[in-house]
Amino acid sequence: MAFPQRKLCPLTKSGKSPTRCCRKTARKFCNTEGYRPLIESAGEYVRRDGVTATPESTLIVSGGQQGIDLTFKAFINKGDRVLVENPTYLAALHILKTYEGEAIGVDSDEDGINILDLAKKIVFYAPKILYLVP
Repeated sequence: MAFPQRKLCPLTKSGKSPTRCCRKTARKFCNTEGYRPLIESAGEYVRRDGVTATPESTLIVSGGQQGIDLTFKAFINKGDRVLVENPTYLAALHILKTYEGEAIGVDSDEDGINILDLAKKIVFYAPKILYLVP
């Protein structure tokens, strides 16, 4: 647990925080790993389908964009090529641009990605990641 400086968390004259938490709780940050019961529950859920998941290998994100951002931050370097469905999620393209990756469109239709176009572009571009929208 981390504790911020006292001057950053002012209390009311009664000594209570504005959120009516006790003095100790009002100044405490949550564990950065997340809420342990939720992480354990998520692991139990995916293990039903044979996925190996431990609390140490599980990360709960607040939304899809955060997950995309963390993935690209971890794997994409300047100039890396990423194959994306065409069309794709616009926010993913913006996030990819932040990390200076290059998006390469792969044809898709109502049935999903075009496998022949995908195969050609994998050979030609040698991408680092394939980004698909489920």
